[in-house]
Amino acid sequence: MPSVVFMGRKPGAVVAFEHLLAREWDVKYVITPADEADWLPRPSLGDVADAAGIEVMEWRPFLGMVKDGELSAVHGGGVDWVFSYLFPHLITRPVLNLPENGVLNFHPAPLPGYGGLGGYNFAILEGQHEYGVTCHFVDEHFDTGDIVEVRRFAMDPDRVTALSLEHISQKHLIDLFRDIVAQIENAGELPRTSQCNATRYINRAEFEGQKKVPPGETGDDLERRVRAFWYPPYDGALIELGGNQYTLAASNLLQAIGPSVHADDLIYLRSHVDRNGRADHQQR
Repeated sequence: MPSVVFMGRKPGAVVAFEHLLAREWDVKYVITPADEADWLPRPSLGDVADAAGIEVMEWRPFLGMVKDGELSAVHGGGVDWVFSYLFPHLITRPVLNLPENGVLNFHPAPLPGYGGLGGYNFAILEGQHEYGVTCHFVDEHFDTGDIVEVRRFAMDPDRVTALSLEHISQKHLIDLFRDIVAQIENAGELPRTSQCNATRYINRAEFEGQKKVPPGETGDDLERRVRAFWYPPYDGALIELGGNQYTLAASNLLQAIGPSVHADDLIYLRSHVDRNGRADHQQR
């Protein structure tokens, strides 16, 4: 099977990595941040890689190793592929030159329309009826390389939230990943379509700016903005009162997360009753 360096984070990267293991790919290294959010489910990508006996590194030490030529020395000339799956760092020239066949990124938005971050949010704000996920080759910039495939699907901009659109998109992204892996295994040449410098890049400042509710915004526009940035536990659509910022939440969105918030209440209470039937008053 081909050899690969796998870079990623979040649950989607865990499932993608597990697929490579199941297919018996030769994974040389796993590159992942050490500071994944505590609220993300476990095991993390690093946990799964450790259990599989694969070396885990953070981005900067790995980049330094590639610059120094250490990876080629250890692995006899490099690797076939580098895969990036929800990886947050810009992959720069030394690593771009590392694999024999290229670096592939699996991006949770349709290109060239939604490069950078905030694809879910902006698609809802802009009333799109179609969304998608993308596999593309990586060049020197974020999300501008040749496209292998954009997998599109319908969305209802009047109902979805950033959270629900992410859930849908991640299913399509893992399916796309599995299909690309199969194409590579079957020795098929991956198609390449230039973005022709048409990539729209959404940066952090633009993303954060759209969270702020404009003065006087009401009705459908406000409701759409609230849904577009509904992604607990992160801040959502923001208003400022008395010098403080507050996240807006529609009642139906709060009701939707109620079952998950209280899913462990019964287990928690039962586990904190001691042998004499008295409650342990320690806080959660």
